[in-house]
Amino acid sequence: MRQGVLLAAVSALLLMVASSDELPVFFQIGGSGGHGSLSQAYVDIRSLAGGSRTDVWAVGIRRGPGPDESWIEHWDGVAWTKIAADPAGGHPDRFNGVAVADASDAWSVGYSAGVDGLEERALIEHWDGGRWTVLRSIPNPGVVWNELDGVVAVSPHDVWAVGYYMHGTSPARVLIEHWNGSEWKLVPAPNPGANWNQLTAVSASGPNDIWAVGWQQSDGPMTELIEHWDGRQWSAMPSPAGTGGGHLQSVLAISPRLAWAVGSPDVNGAQRVLRWDGAKWSTMPVPPRTQQVELWGIGAASPTDIWLVGDRSFRNYGIVLEHWDGVAWTIVDAPGHVGQGQLTAALTISSNDVWVAGTQYSGQPLTLREHWDGLKWIVVEAGD
Repeated sequence: MRQGVLLAAVSALLLMVASSDELPVFFQIGGSGGHGSLSQAYVDIRSLAGGSRTDVWAVGIRRGPGPDESWIEHWDGVAWTKIAADPAGGHPDRFNGVAVADASDAWSVGYSAGVDGLEERALIEHWDGGRWTVLRSIPNPGVVWNELDGVVAVSPHDVWAVGYYMHGTSPARVLIEHWNGSEWKLVPAPNPGANWNQLTAVSASGPNDIWAVGWQQSDGPMTELIEHWDGRQWSAMPSPAGTGGGHLQSVLAISPRLAWAVGSPDVNGAQRVLRWDGAKWSTMPVPPRTQQVELWGIGAASPTDIWLVGDRSFRNYGIVLEHWDGVAWTIVDAPGHVGQGQLTAALTISSNDVWVAGTQYSGQPLTLREHWDGLKWIVVEAGD
């Protein structure tokens, strides 16, 4: 294996352990395929999506006792309810992203392990209003790994999913797939990194304004990867100067002249918050912190009403919640007075209907779902 590829593979492994599957160090349990020593199960929610206050989806992975399993749940305006994923999706499997076109048309993406002779097979399931069904005829260009990390539904006939694929020890390449209403097809995209290219999130303000973000790596440290779809092709876009190495975890397209992206701390340890103004990406001022902050999600009701979620102390798991009012960011007390944990997903239906989700830690990891009604945050329980 070439030195650059080895460096990229090691960095990718560290990133995936920190950002995808694993518990914090002080909660890691021995064994494989599950966390059997946990005394109670919890759900690691990775993505939220919804079209109304009575139609919200959350996806991720349910962990121990016993084997891990993919997880889908739905909010109907009254309660969260588990909805069965298609067992044909394979096992173990997990969902990384969910998107909603309408009440009878939703998509969830991720990967299945050990299916069809692949280490990881791209996983796409569709909700038709009655059940989730796995789609078997989808592109899997990697002979070893294929993973989808984000999805956005512009319309029922215009859906995008992003991630990465890899052939053994060869460089990792961007994976972008598009649903045209009848089938999923591969769409070519730039791969500026010599050794690793991965997209972790995608968002759209319209069919000709779609942003995808993630990270790339050549022989040095990982750096931001930002790509844009203009209705004809995907193009790599320059990152702001001075942000240094790191990666982007989430993106939110509000209009052709306004988009936001967030991710790991920058080279100076400051929060990584980027804004697109229609011409270029810039680094935004953020509240000063005494600890490093990893940002995982972003949601907006308007350009002057935006929420950020993440964790502080660089994965030592103190909850981060911040709000933008159009002028400045404000640090908000952890919802429900929950201190230790992390928030990994955010969804804004309206200014008085906001969801955030993640994990709180109190001896054992527990699922955390919080709701903002315009006045206060409350913890919303569910039967996991």
